[in-house]
Amino acid sequence: MPKLQKRDRDYFERRLRDEFPTISAGLKAGKYKTINEAAKVAGLVNPACPLNTLKSAWTKASPTERREFLAWVSSRTAPGRKTLPKTPSKAMVNADFYVMEWAKAES
Repeated sequence: MPKLQKRDRDYFERRLRDEFPTISAGLKAGKYKTINEAAKVAGLVNPACPLNTLKSAWTKASPTERREFLAWVSSRTAPGRKTLPKTPSKAMVNADFYVMEWAKAES
């Protein structure tokens, strides 16, 4: 298995210098505060996705924190919002995965 390439400060400096000279010059001139900021502008680094941040925080949260978070999310749902039933009233397909006649008639 090939060794993974190190993506550190030197790597991004080199890529900016070689592939994005105008952004590299802007970094040296102080237009960008950090190499990471310049790399984001160049498209070398993707900004953090809020969903991935939430997933990461969820795995690190204690059971108490998870309960509090779920209570907070529940309190923020719109009042009177329709929700799906937990279990369907009737099965729409049979054991062989064929659509039941009553379901065909309703569509």
